[in-house]
Amino acid sequence: MKQREIKFRCWDKKKRLMLVGIELKKLLSYLMFQNSPNSEAYDLMKDHFEDWKVMQYTGLLDKKGVEIYEGDIALCFTTDEEDSFNAEVIWSDLHGAWMFEQNKDTAHWRQSIDEIEVIGNIYENKELFK
Repeated sequence: MKQREIKFRCWDKKKRLMLVGIELKKLLSYLMFQNSPNSEAYDLMKDHFEDWKVMQYTGLLDKKGVEIYEGDIALCFTTDEEDSFNAEVIWSDLHGAWMFEQNKDTAHWRQSIDEIEVIGNIYENKELFK
């Protein structure tokens, strides 16, 4: 069985820049610093990492082969409704799955969506998610 790829990207709030290709090693280093707040390295790096919003790769690709990350805005085409809508890609603890959230009351499972196309993300393209 093939394991899914573990990848991350980060939104740097201070620089207003999406950082892609974040190595898991760097993220684990960051997490280690979180557990040792008295270390010198933590003091040097904490301000930098507090400006990052970490987003995980879902393991899914959109209809054009683009990787789908948490925080992406996707144009979703449903099989049932023959309709399209923009939705944010979220992780649902309640369902234990990646979901496409149209608003806080409506979330869709991937199985109920025929096609998905990433059109932006919630940090760089907020206007797409209204």
